[in-house]
Amino acid sequence: MESNRLIEQSMHPGAAELAHVSAIAAIFSISLNALLIGAIWNRSPEMLRYRVVACISVIVDILFSLLHVINVPIFVSIQGTFLFYPARLDGSTHANWISLALFCYLCVCTIFVVTNRFFYRYAQICSPALYSFISNPCFIIFFLLSSVLACASITTIGMSIFLPHKTFANQICIQFNTVLHANFCDKVFLGGSVEETLENPQAMILVCIFLSGVFSAIGMILFFGKQIHMTVSSMNFSPIGQKIHRKTLRILIVQVLIPIIFIYFPIAINVFSVVIYMNTQNITFILSYFIVIFPLANAASHLYFIKDYRAFVFGIIFRPLIKVAGEN
Repeated sequence: MESNRLIEQSMHPGAAELAHVSAIAAIFSISLNALLIGAIWNRSPEMLRYRVVACISVIVDILFSLLHVINVPIFVSIQGTFLFYPARLDGSTHANWISLALFCYLCVCTIFVVTNRFFYRYAQICSPALYSFISNPCFIIFFLLSSVLACASITTIGMSIFLPHKTFANQICIQFNTVLHANFCDKVFLGGSVEETLENPQAMILVCIFLSGVFSAIGMILFFGKQIHMTVSSMNFSPIGQKIHRKTLRILIVQVLIPIIFIYFPIAINVFSVVIYMNTQNITFILSYFIVIFPLANAASHLYFIKDYRAFVFGIIFRPLIKVAGEN
């Protein structure tokens, strides 16, 4: 009883509500993505153009949603509801943070796969020169190195500001030691339990690794988006080709921006607010609700952009209702 009372005292007042909202969002997300799989399986003509990106987003969304349902959302540890997670009072429960880290790395990989896949296929159609450039192994190595350098630079600058008493060599050692032996429990509040925390150096390196992937993806969008736009502008496309071109670029931009807006920036804002010693509990729950939107946003973007998917989903939802109304 005493341990239960202490756990309840460590909960933020909004933890239970956040858990329930997360579970509902996860159920809706899994349902929408299951319907998206059905639309792809039916080989809708319009869906075939976007099936690779759709399949990738389906996998990411379902994994994220299952983590919410099974792991009691990533950011919340609560007791006494239908979603139970046994948080320990000594702060040694790392499952939430480990799940968060793995999922964010998955997002980085997804961003690179989606952007590379789109630009690669687009270049095949529009520009042989751009196609040869993207397919060059040096290009892939360049962006990987750029991501690593961005991570190291941002982290070193951040540690120079927040840990001025450390030497440059110590800062570099902290970075490598943090990546290899991260202690996911000290200062960053990212869950319903106050004990779900992270030390400042670990927080800095974790966030900067994620942000380096974001910056690389944004750079790819700006650089290749401009190249594709210039190539397509110099060619004569039919109205249908121009429509497909515009829609493809819109889907590309939205698919890359969704994890950046709903995953990376909330994590970065939350962690940096702790690094500069701000009160984080209220802002954490606001940002957590933001993150809950992520698994719905990808499916909703396909629902908005792809007519055949929209018709397939609405047909499944409303066809039984129309049939019943007709019989009556």
